[in-house]
Amino acid sequence: MTSNNVELAAGGVVWRKTQSSIEILVAHRPAYGDWALPKGRLSNGETLIECAAREVREETGLDVEIRRRLPDIEYTKPSGRPKRVAYWAMRQIGGDFIPNGEVDKIQWLKPSKALPVLSYERDRDFIQQLPAKWTRRPRRLILVRHAEAGKRGEWKKDDRARPLTKQGHRQADELVNRFRPFRVDRIVSSPATRCLQTVEPLAAARSLDVVADDDLWEEASAGATRRLLKNLSKGCTVMCSHRPIVERMLDGFGIERPGQKVSPKGAWWIIDVCDGRAQDHHFLLPSP
Repeated sequence: MTSNNVELAAGGVVWRKTQSSIEILVAHRPAYGDWALPKGRLSNGETLIECAAREVREETGLDVEIRRRLPDIEYTKPSGRPKRVAYWAMRQIGGDFIPNGEVDKIQWLKPSKALPVLSYERDRDFIQQLPAKWTRRPRRLILVRHAEAGKRGEWKKDDRARPLTKQGHRQADELVNRFRPFRVDRIVSSPATRCLQTVEPLAAARSLDVVADDDLWEEASAGATRRLLKNLSKGCTVMCSHRPIVERMLDGFGIERPGQKVSPKGAWWIIDVCDGRAQDHHFLLPSP
C-alpha cells in the first residue's frame, strides 16, 4: 500500500509478565462489538509512535513502556479504502483499566489463548507471526536538539554559557511528560549550558545524572561523532547536542529529512538501532 489514500493508524501489543509466561491485552469495543488490539487513527501533525502511545493510553488508561516496532498490518476497509496500522510492543508498567466510551472491557490472555477471542483473522495472524523475542527492548537513541536559547549574536559572553530562554525552559520541562512512554537508561549532553539545561528536568524526573561529553559540543570533529554512534550502549540513550552534530548523526544513519532542512530547536528523533543501522526512526517537533 503506497497510495496517499491509505488511512494510517497505530497501536500496541500491550503485555505483562506473569510467573510462567506473558499475557497480552485484548480490548472489547462496544461500538463495533468486537475484540481487538488497541489502536486508532493518526491525528493531524502526529507521528505514528505518538499516535500509538496516545491511543493505548486513551483506550486502556494504562501506563506503558514502548519497546520495539512490530510489523504493520495492512488491509482494506469495508468502504474499499486501504488501511495500514503500525504496532509497537508495549509493556505495562502501571495504571489500571477504567471502562470508557471506546473500550468497555479488556482481557489479559496468553497469546495462544487470545487467538480464539480476537474477532479478526488479520489480528490472529499477526499474533501468530510475531518475531522471536518480540518483547525485548531495542537499542534506542533519542537525539535532542537543545531547546530555545535566543540568538547567538545577542549573547556577548562565552557561547558555551548561553542559557535557555523562558520558552526553552518550558520546552525542557515538557520533555519530562513527552518522554513518559520511553525508558531512559542514560543521558549524555554537550557541555554547553543550553544543552545541559534542556535535559536536566528529565534527568531529575528519572533520578539520573547528566554526563557532559565534549564529543557532543557543536565544534566536535566528524570522527568524534562516528565514535559516539559506533559505541552506542544497549538500552536507551538520550543525547542532547547542537544542530550541526544532530544533523551529522542523522546523516550517519542515512536518515532523510524531507521538508526539514534544519531540525528546530527542541525537536527530537527516536532512532532504534540494529547492527549500526537505523531500523526505525521518528521525528518529533517541540510543543508549540
